[in-house]
Amino acid sequence: MPRVLLTVEDSFVVEGQGVVLLPKLEPIGDEVFRAGDPIQIRRPDGTVFQTRMHGVEYLTTSTESFLVILLPKNVAQSEVPVGSEVWSCSTGSQECDGKLD
Repeated sequence: MPRVLLTVEDSFVVEGQGVVLLPKLEPIGDEVFRAGDPIQIRRPDGTVFQTRMHGVEYLTTSTESFLVILLPKNVAQSEVPVGSEVWSCSTGSQECDGKLD
């Protein structure tokens, strides 16, 4: 079932890889996320686009390790401003109708 995975609070670019979105991704129950999973980005201005997770990676700091979403290289940091909602969705669902970038 589609749900808000996170609301973007910050992001940064990993050169040659793509944009990493923060805060951390917190699975609920037995949720598993994988590279290639479709997602929908709902920007604060009301525009929406579909893409896929390029990766789901562990980010480690001196105090914790957590999951983050890595977007495909063709998605610019400016395309996912602070306040954007990242929604899970499944291919072919009404929530994700349209072309995946």
